[in-house]
Amino acid sequence: MSLCAVLNAIKPDFLLCYAEPAVQEWVKKANNNLWNWEDSAYRAGLTGLTTEQYWAFVKFYRAQSAYGTKHLTDSADQPFSFRLPAPLLESLHIIDTNLGGSVQAVWPTIKSDAEQNRYLISALCEEAIASSEIEGAVVTRKEAKEMLLQNRKPKNRDQQMVLNNFRTIQMLNERKSEPLTVELLQEIQRQLTENAIDDVGDSGRLRRPDEPIKVWDEEDQQTLHVSPAAENFPERLRRLCQFANDDGTKLG
Repeated sequence: MSLCAVLNAIKPDFLLCYAEPAVQEWVKKANNNLWNWEDSAYRAGLTGLTTEQYWAFVKFYRAQSAYGTKHLTDSADQPFSFRLPAPLLESLHIIDTNLGGSVQAVWPTIKSDAEQNRYLISALCEEAIASSEIEGAVVTRKEAKEMLLQNRKPKNRDQQMVLNNFRTIQMLNERKSEPLTVELLQEIQRQLTENAIDDVGDSGRLRRPDEPIKVWDEEDQQTLHVSPAAENFPERLRRLCQFANDDGTKLG
């Protein structure tokens, strides 16, 4: 539920409740734990507020700490915003610290260039297999890894997905210093879908105007999302690349 919809449904004098320490604590919990509307509604009774009032405070808090985007807008040309909550930054710090430590601990023990290359290839294989499994590929890690290490031809579409992911990761590692472009995004899509989708002509191209996309909720019988018009895709992707290529010093 949007903030405007919430405010239209409640009286403005409830804002005085925000000064209460208990309410502020519950608002902080909602944002530190990234609660959505359903999560917040479930706990609203513990705050002494109605569901709408509690959600309004949560939305206020998020709006105050959000970064606006100059390049990314919705279908009404309103800019998107994003937040960097403390728990997220803490998690990223833990990942960076532990991953860096583990790699540094292993790498010095690998003496030769050949051993280092084998270690890197093995790590890339594991990443390609894990990514493919997330995408729905049904493979055994043993067979998939043997296929990659022995440079065997994939036996089925699931193994093809693993190979595509592996090659794409290698390509991105080689081109990681390049700025993100629409052409690079299309190349990534082409490599990921090569011989792994029904229509090979769909690899490496943008959606056409005659290919509308709607996300439909069968349970509630309602449309959840309508994709932006295909003719606007090139410009929207260009803006996305511009946002991704920013160095992070001009947030907001």
